[in-house]
Amino acid sequence: MLKTPSTLKWLAEKRARVAGALEPQERLLQQVESNVVKLRADLAALDQALGLFDSSVDAAGIEAIAAWAGNYGPKGSLSEFVASLVEASTSTRNFRNIVSAEFAVSILPSELPFNRAPKRIPRALPSIDFAL
Repeated sequence: MLKTPSTLKWLAEKRARVAGALEPQERLLQQVESNVVKLRADLAALDQALGLFDSSVDAAGIEAIAAWAGNYGPKGSLSEFVASLVEASTSTRNFRNIVSAEFAVSILPSELPFNRAPKRIPRALPSIDFAL
């Protein structure tokens, strides 16, 4: 049996690592390219609909906007924070103040019905109105 030189072994191993790192990136690239094709088709359809609705509208003049600007942290962080407070049984009297301070938002109504038994918390959560 022939012994493989260390330099050749190193090159072969390096090549295998690069090939292994490349495969998931190529799959990701295919997904991104597929999404770009779909989004361009949606954009063309919306441009056509705008033209049919009002021919004086220049669709190319409409600026793109970011769907999520992340002004209040990562997407879903407010919900996760509120859920963690409820799970941790944080003092319910200060619940509104804690959430308001953490995310710099105002929660209405000013008096939340969290001072009762824990059974009331799930019913009260949908009534919280976040004034952003």
